[in-house]
Amino acid sequence: MRRSILLLIFITLLFFSFQCLGQATKKLKGNPGTLEETYIYLNQMFDDEAKYSFMMLPEEVATGRLHFSLGMWIRNNWGLWRNSKLKKYFLERGFQHPDDMSSFILTSYHRYLNNNQFRVENKALIDYFPVNDTIYIRIYADYKRLFSSYASGVKAVAIVREHIDKKLLVEIIDIRHEPRKRPERKVGDIFEQYPDNCSLIPPKGWRFEEHKKDIR
Repeated sequence: MRRSILLLIFITLLFFSFQCLGQATKKLKGNPGTLEETYIYLNQMFDDEAKYSFMMLPEEVATGRLHFSLGMWIRNNWGLWRNSKLKKYFLERGFQHPDDMSSFILTSYHRYLNNNQFRVENKALIDYFPVNDTIYIRIYADYKRLFSSYASGVKAVAIVREHIDKKLLVEIIDIRHEPRKRPERKVGDIFEQYPDNCSLIPPKGWRFEEHKKDIR
């Protein structure tokens, strides 16, 4: 039971790092002060794989599962709990609570990625991960540092073998090696995984900038 609770906490805390493995070429200084500026910062934080996974899921799902990860990071680091320029921007537009501000940022960014289109579909989340599709998952790993061990995780590639009720039966085919991290699973392991903790992999050669040109 204790291991299950730790795993759940780990997945929640690390989802932001899973989604936001940015490949920024030039680090922006300071914090955004307007909604439009948040897109510039988020574009640097999200690489193409993260953009694809975020934008292809329905708006409510994509933004809702980031509320306590990326959303929390935005609230804490962009000054939404303090008297920041970005908070003043939202207060002037009728927003009162930082939770609502960060939610609006995520929702607006999702629509921005989709060329200001709503991506709201009625199919179940599990249907976005079809059988035989290759996806990203995050697996639990111990992180060794000095004489202590910490809860951590590593990125893995898996194939969806079956849908079982609301879960995916996945098989690991590759695990990203990270020094001092010891994954609890190995290549070839087959197990059930909730789709909430999975991410889509873009088609080979997919680039966000090219995608934006195609849909204009």
